[in-house]
Amino acid sequence: MRNAKNSMSWGRFSHFGKHALEAGNFQEAEQLLRIAVEKAESAGDLHWRLATSLNNLAEVYRLQDRFDEAEALYRRASQIDEKLFEANSTERSAPLRESGSRRLKISYGDPASDLASDLNNLALLCDAQGRYSEAISLFRRAIRIAESVLILRNFAETLRHAGQADEAAEVDSRADMLTSSRC
Repeated sequence: MRNAKNSMSWGRFSHFGKHALEAGNFQEAEQLLRIAVEKAESAGDLHWRLATSLNNLAEVYRLQDRFDEAEALYRRASQIDEKLFEANSTERSAPLRESGSRRLKISYGDPASDLASDLNNLALLCDAQGRYSEAISLFRRAIRIAESVLILRNFAETLRHAGQADEAAEVDSRADMLTSSRC
């Protein structure tokens, strides 16, 4: 791996790490995504690649119920993307690119989408731990920044977990309207 590590780009480690994650090979995904983080850190502490790499590695940890490790990385990623977002705009609505996963949101290089993605993923982590009020707050902020069907569906699911079925139905309706407006 030493020679491959030196010759492969950040993008390749990130790509292969995500593929290993999708295949459920958490050990390989973690190894590859850790290297992606190292490579991204060489671009500086305030770069979207670093935030994306941290977010991807956090997802490996979240899926293994390694919540403390995942949360630290999600928060670091969101701090980076928060700074990039503030430097590029004020909160605004922007479309998010949907990922292959129903729940996980991954995006690249757009400050609004990236920050909303971070908040969505952190909210999912809070939901998994039963920290519903924090998850709800994170989802509301993500939606203000960049509303998407995916984030709305995740938010509705958390509202149901929190016993707020009426509001969940309203959020699902909003997601349905967004879906139908795209057709």
